[in-house]
Amino acid sequence: MILLGAALTSTTARAAPVRRFRILAFGASNTWGFQPVDPKERILRRLPFSRRWTGVAQSALGPGYEIVEDALSGRTAGIDRPSAVGSQLSGSAYNGLTELPEALARNVPLDLVVLQLGTNDLMSYRHALSVTQVGDSQSRGSVNQWRP
Repeated sequence: MILLGAALTSTTARAAPVRRFRILAFGASNTWGFQPVDPKERILRRLPFSRRWTGVAQSALGPGYEIVEDALSGRTAGIDRPSAVGSQLSGSAYNGLTELPEALARNVPLDLVVLQLGTNDLMSYRHALSVTQVGDSQSRGSVNQWRP
């Protein structure tokens, strides 16, 4: 009986699944798929995955790749954002520099990280940072030292 069980196990064994190349897309509204709407509606609309740049890239890369999104409309490269009225998130939740380590930990294993940040930092009505300041905030984080 034991030999029969071993024989059945060996004939029904499945090949280990091939691990896909995982890419984390960490960003703001462009990664999230923000779809402009009439401001009177005050409703956030998101493009379907197939129409977001992450979905287009996923399709173009093929089945050996997986794009993992971690996006938040309004996310900055490295500064806290004033909390919006009625928002459940604190201003620091929009800070990409402080949120990136958690996103990396949430999504391991990863092979590549694509950052799409900085546009919100340049908005004069919010932060009025220079391009140099945005670049400095992106480079001072732990992104270069992080290893899975």
